[in-house]
Amino acid sequence: MKFASQLFLCLISVVSSSAALAEQPTDPKAQLEMSAFICKQDQQAAVSAVALRDKGKTKEEMARLLPERGPNNNRMAQLMYEVLDDVYGYPEIRQFPYYVFRSEVCFREAQRKSIPVGFRLVAADVLACQSKYGDNEKNEIIDCIRDAIIKGSGTKP
Repeated sequence: MKFASQLFLCLISVVSSSAALAEQPTDPKAQLEMSAFICKQDQQAAVSAVALRDKGKTKEEMARLLPERGPNNNRMAQLMYEVLDDVYGYPEIRQFPYYVFRSEVCFREAQRKSIPVGFRLVAADVLACQSKYGDNEKNEIIDCIRDAIIKGSGTKP
C-alpha cells in the first residue's frame, strides 16, 4: 500500500507541474514522446487508484490530496478526478482492465481519434471483457477492451 500511496502522491505533484504540457510540439517525434509521457501518467493513475481502492482508501481520502475540482483544472487534475469517479463508481473493475482502458483512451486521444466521453459509456462492455477474459495480461482482453472503446466512440479503428 505504501508504494501505491507514494505513486498517487507523485502523480499529484505532476498535477501541479503539468501546465507545461499544455503546448503541443509540432515535431512528430516530439509529439510521440509527449504522448508516451502523458499516457504513462494515465496508466500510473489507473493502477495506483485501483490499488489504493482495493486496500481500503476511500474516494474522499484520495480526493483531499487533489486541488479543488473545477473547470479550470489542468489535464492531470481532471484525469485524477475522472479516475477516482471511475474506480469508485465501478468497484468491480480490476486493475489490468482499467489500465488497458486508460491506455487505449489516452493513445487514441493523442492520435486525435474519437474517444468515448467517460468510462460510464463503455463500462458494461469493459466489465463484460473482464468477465470473459479475466484480468490477466492477455491479448484477448486488450482486443476486447479496444473494441469496446471503438464502439463507445462511435467510430472505426
